[in-house]
Amino acid sequence: MTTYLHSRPRARKAHVCDVCSRTIEPGETYTRGVGLDGGAGAWTYRYCAHCAVLITYLSVWFNEDEYVARELVENWEPRTGAGRAVKAAAENRWRTGDGALTPVPVILTEDTETTWRPTGIVLPEHVAA
Repeated sequence: MTTYLHSRPRARKAHVCDVCSRTIEPGETYTRGVGLDGGAGAWTYRYCAHCAVLITYLSVWFNEDEYVARELVENWEPRTGAGRAVKAAAENRWRTGDGALTPVPVILTEDTETTWRPTGIVLPEHVAA
């Protein structure tokens, strides 16, 4: 039997994102998962807030388990300019050319009541006002 615990704590010390390898700085909110698998032992993962949104989007689109997160991002071939901008930002560890942290991506949906039918993912500066 496998036990999972998921949380979104605020970092008290630096951590490394298991998807993009960016340093999660103290004060940032991140996603942490821990598990205990009967035969395989215990494990922990950490996603920065940026990658957590991207993994949610990709796991819904590709009907994949979120635990294959790094592979989802590496194998994703976005079809839109906004999607390509998000993937490029992830590949650059969510940093701009001058080293500033990019905004957390936004999942777009046709139905504002649910995020389970995403239509796209963009960086906030690409969201139409």
